[in-house]
Amino acid sequence: MDLRGKRVLVMGLGLQGSGMASARYAALQGAQVRVTDMKSPEVLAPSVEALAGLPIEFILGQHRDEDFRWAEIVIRNPGVPGHPLYSPGPGTWGPHRDGDRALLPGLSW
Repeated sequence: MDLRGKRVLVMGLGLQGSGMASARYAALQGAQVRVTDMKSPEVLAPSVEALAGLPIEFILGQHRDEDFRWAEIVIRNPGVPGHPLYSPGPGTWGPHRDGDRALLPGLSW
């Protein structure tokens, strides 16, 4: 999947690595990346620091409707429970995908 210039929202930065890997990969592929997570900036500081220097916008402590409207692709990470703004498969806010497998080329979605 060519991510250059795509608006990618990573839903769930987390502390275990999956959200960080998705955000890092998308940013390095040239996507405009925004990360949203319900945890506070203080809790997520180690994850944010691990991504320092990459062009990633962080929206922490909330999931905002405007971020879902902004996104062309939403990656919901495994640790994130369902959310009213998120629906699996193409829907109201564009193509939504589960987990980082959505970024791998050649997979059937």
